[in-house]
Amino acid sequence: MKDSRSLRISLAVVIGFVLTSALARAEERLKAYYPTEVGAKWVLRHYAGKLHWDETRTVTAVEMEKNGSKVVTVQQRSVRKEGIVLEGQEPKDLVLESSSKVRVSTTGFQVVATNDTDDKKWKQLESSVLFPYPLKDGDKWDHKIPESKYEVVYRVGKPERVKVPGGTFDAVPVYVEGTQGGKKLPKRTFWYAPGIGGIKSTIDDEVWMELVSFTLPKK
Repeated sequence: MKDSRSLRISLAVVIGFVLTSALARAEERLKAYYPTEVGAKWVLRHYAGKLHWDETRTVTAVEMEKNGSKVVTVQQRSVRKEGIVLEGQEPKDLVLESSSKVRVSTTGFQVVATNDTDDKKWKQLESSVLFPYPLKDGDKWDHKIPESKYEVVYRVGKPERVKVPGGTFDAVPVYVEGTQGGKKLPKRTFWYAPGIGGIKSTIDDEVWMELVSFTLPKK
């Protein structure tokens, strides 16, 4: 009896260890291309011609789903000068705020809802693109929105070192090309760094966004 009881206890310990290890690996996969910790913060710099402005993104909530996925709520806030200024007046700060929900799973991440803070209502996105995990060189996938005749192809390139104001990172490029209404869309490229997410993007080889800083909450 004692031997049988000891065996059951040993098996329970082993199973518990295996499950804990599996959960830990799944947790690390969830964090691989999109942070899932409340308080994680990005500062991103956007460019438009000679203008530039900074945007702060902060994880404000994380909800666990039954299938193990996490829905991460991200608040976005940017401040920039008004584009049209009357003679004799100083340009005013234009504050833009919004939120988005990102579903992060072991298979990838996807923006599933947005919230314009003017009306406080969440808008579900049924046709947003899923960025698969892991991002591997040569992988391709299509994204189509029939009602707007939008068709693009995403293609993953080889990992490379990318320097931005926030540092130098090993990142994976994702190239996006396609058409809308039969017209060719500008070529876009996004770079993703493990544990951080997007660190840089370009439109027709012109820089559109770069990471200025990324911080995780203190434990």
